[in-house]
Amino acid sequence: MTADSHDLAQSLARTSGKYDALPYESLPTALSHPARIAAIACLFGLEPPAVERARVLELGCAAGGNVIPFAAFHPEAEVLGIDIGKRQVEAGQQRIAALGLANAQLRHASITELPDDLGQFDYIVCHGVYSWVPEPVREAILAACERLLAPTGVAMISYNVLPGWRMFQPLRDAFRTILPPGLDEASRARAARQFIAYAGAMTPSQNAYANLLRQASARLAPLADTYLFHEYLEEVNEPCTLADFAAAAGRHRLGYLGDCNLGSMFAENHGGEFATQLHRGARGDILSVEQMLDILTGRTFRMSLLVRADQFARIDRSITPGRLEGLHFLPSEELRFVREGDRARITGNQGLEVEYEDEAVIALRDRLFAQPPRSLSFDEISGRCPTAEERAATVSRLFRMVTGGVLVASSLPMPCAPAGERPLANPLARGDAAAGEAFTATRRHTGVELTGLTRFVVPLLDGTRSRAELADLLAAAAREGRIAIRGQDEGEPAPQDLPAIAAALIAQELDRISALG
Repeated sequence: MTADSHDLAQSLARTSGKYDALPYESLPTALSHPARIAAIACLFGLEPPAVERARVLELGCAAGGNVIPFAAFHPEAEVLGIDIGKRQVEAGQQRIAALGLANAQLRHASITELPDDLGQFDYIVCHGVYSWVPEPVREAILAACERLLAPTGVAMISYNVLPGWRMFQPLRDAFRTILPPGLDEASRARAARQFIAYAGAMTPSQNAYANLLRQASARLAPLADTYLFHEYLEEVNEPCTLADFAAAAGRHRLGYLGDCNLGSMFAENHGGEFATQLHRGARGDILSVEQMLDILTGRTFRMSLLVRADQFARIDRSITPGRLEGLHFLPSEELRFVREGDRARITGNQGLEVEYEDEAVIALRDRLFAQPPRSLSFDEISGRCPTAEERAATVSRLFRMVTGGVLVASSLPMPCAPAGERPLANPLARGDAAAGEAFTATRRHTGVELTGLTRFVVPLLDGTRSRAELADLLAAAAREGRIAIRGQDEGEPAPQDLPAIAAALIAQELDRISALG
């Protein structure tokens, strides 16, 4: 073993130990769903593999929170997850066994030592790994995509992006300087959070650096300690530019297709004048335009899609509304639909706010943002139009909402129905809740926390029980002390009030989980 390989092995061993000591919450990542990746490939003129029968590989899968739900909802597909964290892989294997999934497998292995018998995969996902591993592992990720990606397949790799992420580097430097090295991972994360609050309150300066310290506490407060540790306290966090990432991929005969966040690729979403000026200052190719967008917007994170070099030559980024045919559409998870009297607007992260005056667009928006959240097919949207002219106008509006990032395209439907008289939850949610899992997933590929009443109710939603029967079961569980129910005064309800309170709680909970999808 050379000195370099020995150092790499030691680094990987330390990384494995840290992830075992403070594992990530393993959740689905909506934008990485193969059906969403396939839809972007279709919009750019490619013919990606059929998602419902796809072979899917995730490099750095943690406990399988991203691939296990996909396997559960698509029994004809086959998924494999690879991770260096033994504890997380074992947890995922136990979940697969409890759910009885024959089409899912997790393996404890390093990306640098992948077995030779894996075959090829239609979709490869590597989320939250590339920036956080040494350079040889980054090369191994791209080499694995080169070796394992099917001829028409698509790979997704996420990473921190320069120059925008450099804004956060002072926090990483401060944490690594000030925190005692002898603390364990969880203690270091807690100490980092305490330091943020201290520094934000104590800084005497009024400059940009002081503003960063003051804003950090509020920005990081809703994020888990696991994120704080692995983002700011790990040995390695090497952001890169889009141009550098694309060049590294090119050395492995892979080409840049686009970003999972489709709306981020279009300068026009920042205004017509901005787009005109940007295109004048860029060379005109997609990489120079997006690189300039990164510089001007301060973007900090990317989820980049790669295809084989021969597929790269077939990409046609002159998206036309006609390419929407055959796809399905649903609102972006980053947006919220807000009604205020007669006004309705769409709000999102980083101050995004969209209001429409076109009545036809408002009608389309109302259908797409209805509850519970489900996708609508192209035919469902365009089929209501009585004339060819109205259909063309509706398709044009739909196209603008997709390229504008308001809607997400999917190659497969993502159905969801309201909770009826005999509610039926998806089998994955029922199995996860019955097994005591902390989280489950929706068909939209979003995570849902399972706590208290939700964990009690969801296993019962198999379509055989009426709402009244569910309320009776809840009341019985409360009487037996298996679940706590509070009355209006937050005290223990009187026995005669328990049936009515249970019925109200069941109705409320069904509405809530239905709205979550």
